[in-house]
Amino acid sequence: MTSRLLSRLESDIRGAPDALTADCVRCERAAYFARMGDGAAAARELADVQRRHAARPNAAVSGWVHFAQAVVDHYGSQAPQSQDRMKRAHALASEWIAGSRMVMSDISMRTRIVSPSATVTVVSNGV
Repeated sequence: MTSRLLSRLESDIRGAPDALTADCVRCERAAYFARMGDGAAAARELADVQRRHAARPNAAVSGWVHFAQAVVDHYGSQAPQSQDRMKRAHALASEWIAGSRMVMSDISMRTRIVSPSATVTVVSNGV
């Protein structure tokens, strides 16, 4: 019997809007396989994802790969490198979130400046 989580992950892969999103979900599925004790399936899934992105890495996919590899290491052999991989995944996620916040702030600033009722004030810093 297939679990609801595995069914949802497979459905999300089929319905993904693009290949990058599908590969992120494939990494999540690899982590699921590892948690269920199927390290071989997890390793195959991750190897496929890594092969597709070897020539052109993507930060989101790299973060998911590090996370999934940490789960594989943790459930497979309690390997010490699992903690390092988890830290790498966390660092990538933190940088991505910080970048997103900066972009969102920039967009809201542009909206305020471009708004028809907005008043633009130039502040000189003495230079």
